[in-house]
Amino acid sequence: MQAIRRILCPVDFSDASANALGYAERLATSTGAELVLLHAFDIPASLTYADIGNPSDPNIGSQLETLPLSSTETRVTRILHAGSAGEVICWLAQERECDLIVMGTHGRTGLPQQQAAQSGKPIILFFTGKWCVPCRIMKRNVWADEQVTASVNAAFIPVTIDVDDPDAAAALSRYSVGATPSTIITDPQGNVLQQKEGGMGKADFLELLGKLNPAAINDL
Repeated sequence: MQAIRRILCPVDFSDASANALGYAERLATSTGAELVLLHAFDIPASLTYADIGNPSDPNIGSQLETLPLSSTETRVTRILHAGSAGEVICWLAQERECDLIVMGTHGRTGLPQQQAAQSGKPIILFFTGKWCVPCRIMKRNVWADEQVTASVNAAFIPVTIDVDDPDAAAALSRYSVGATPSTIITDPQGNVLQQKEGGMGKADFLELLGKLNPAAINDL
């Protein structure tokens, strides 16, 4: 079993990205995890090995390096990489052994579906809000638990969605989310397999996961 050690947060310098970064940093602080900030940029016309991490526009690198964090104690790694955002995110999450991906809701359902399609794993959508007390309790007592982390990483693709993010409207509408926290498990195509509104303790959460993949729970 393992705790959350590394959180990947893709950034594109948009408002949605900034909201996701704020949540990712708070989660990293509460769990002691390393925060990996990633910006994927367009592949240059004449790509060499040196260009993989060096965009033609130097301002992109400056934006990433100066992206502000709320605490100087946050352990952060900043990475630039050329390529399709979806492909780079999926590759880096595996390369750096990231335990969680936190990103803005713009395109959020598409990228996890790409990763899920590659792995064949269902997707866990966790709808939360900064003001939501039961959400904070679940993050602290459930999501940060070592057994839960191991179970999720073994058989699912986890995605956190902040309902206060303006770009979350499409996901909220698609899944008819009316309360926080809401936990929705979908197949790689986004079809709902399990849906639960309200807070859950560790035992109830693991039971929900076990309905779809008993082996991921029983093997721990």
